[in-house]
Amino acid sequence: VNVSILSKNIFLIGKRSEELSKVLANEFISKGNKKIIIAYNSNDDFMPSIAFALKEKLESANIEVIYLNYVSLGEKEINQHTALAEAINPDAYVFLGYTETGLLMKKYRQVGLKGTFYAINTVAQKTAEGALEGSRILQFTPQDGIRSLSENFVDKYRRKYQSEITQPWIAFQAYDAINILLHAIKGLDDQEISVSTLREQLLYTRDFEGVSGVITIDPNGSSHGIAWSLYNFENGKFIKK
Repeated sequence: VNVSILSKNIFLIGKRSEELSKVLANEFISKGNKKIIIAYNSNDDFMPSIAFALKEKLESANIEVIYLNYVSLGEKEINQHTALAEAINPDAYVFLGYTETGLLMKKYRQVGLKGTFYAINTVAQKTAEGALEGSRILQFTPQDGIRSLSENFVDKYRRKYQSEITQPWIAFQAYDAINILLHAIKGLDDQEISVSTLREQLLYTRDFEGVSGVITIDPNGSSHGIAWSLYNFENGKFIKK
């Protein structure tokens, strides 16, 4: 969802949910998949927005899509979803949710379902109890940004906080957003700085080299230049294939 349409003073430095769905759709189309199950958490707007955009792209490519939306996943719901999945036996499953998706993944594997799992995070690693292994994860890692800048950022973060960045895309995009703003401010004289002049300066942002990628702000306040990739999740690590 492009929140920049809510106000001309909102600028979006990140990926739109529709772009995430495009990466997933291209994967299924290239593999010749015919039936896909999309299980999504409907408690917020983010997961449904990806699910709806993905469904539209897949159906336009004549791929059958089965929705399984939920607000919670208790034993009853998991059994219902599993029975439907067994009856359909799809080529792949898309999990758009949080830790609770691991319960579905585990159940699907326990009953012998073999379709490839797809997700946009790994927060279900513990609840899946091994079922997430071998999944395809749509993710942003330092490999997807400007490599030299992203690796330097990660190294500085590691040395300062003595820990790893668990969600690089959040940290990278936030860091780039701040630096784009600072760059815009530096381009103005102190007497010129106002909401309107700063907005105009931000709209001139072209090919800004951030840790997330080479970023350009569009006339509507959104941006492009940040690309996510699909990774194999193997032994707790992202492997690009």
